[in-house]
Amino acid sequence: MHDFLLEKLHELVRTPGLRQALWLVAAAAGLLAVLLAALRLIRFFKRPQQVSLLESSLVFDVTGIRWPDDQSLAARLSVYHMPAHIGLVVIAPLGRDAHSPTLAEVSSLLDQIVPGLAEVVAHDQPTVRVWPRQLSARGFSHSLARHVQLPGEHGRGSPWCLVTGRASLEDKPFGIGMALSTSTPNSLTLIVLESDHQWLDVLRIKGSSLE
Repeated sequence: MHDFLLEKLHELVRTPGLRQALWLVAAAAGLLAVLLAALRLIRFFKRPQQVSLLESSLVFDVTGIRWPDDQSLAARLSVYHMPAHIGLVVIAPLGRDAHSPTLAEVSSLLDQIVPGLAEVVAHDQPTVRVWPRQLSARGFSHSLARHVQLPGEHGRGSPWCLVTGRASLEDKPFGIGMALSTSTPNSLTLIVLESDHQWLDVLRIKGSSLE
């Protein structure tokens, strides 16, 4: 019986039409296997990769900044009436068609937000960085908070805080941010100014008529 079945099977395989059909089935199965393998590869390489929200060239860590304990470097600036030094100044043009400020414009911008601030910057000698253009003042503030690294939990309980806002010079808007170090630990963390005139509510300069 077994031999009979094998003989019949061989006869079927020797049938030209059936042999072609079997070859087609085998080829289709092989093609399907290749397609499935290709799909697995495509899914693997299309997996979303971890994208960092930080641009490495913009990252700044303030923890290494120190000022000599010298009366000549006594703080001339105050933030909410607390004496403070400036460790970092960041300026970015705002808008799609904005252009980076010149050195003279940087000085004018500082004096525009708080008269005499450019002199304080020259006194404290902070790092000054000009960032690529930002689309909005709000976006600039968020980016500043991400890239400027303060001690602890965003500076809370440390002497460091961030002040960020905007100012315009000859109708050209700019985002301005500063990392300030107060004489004692504070809980200010991030101060976001919504309008140009708020700078004068937050910052004071020693000896200024606006103090």
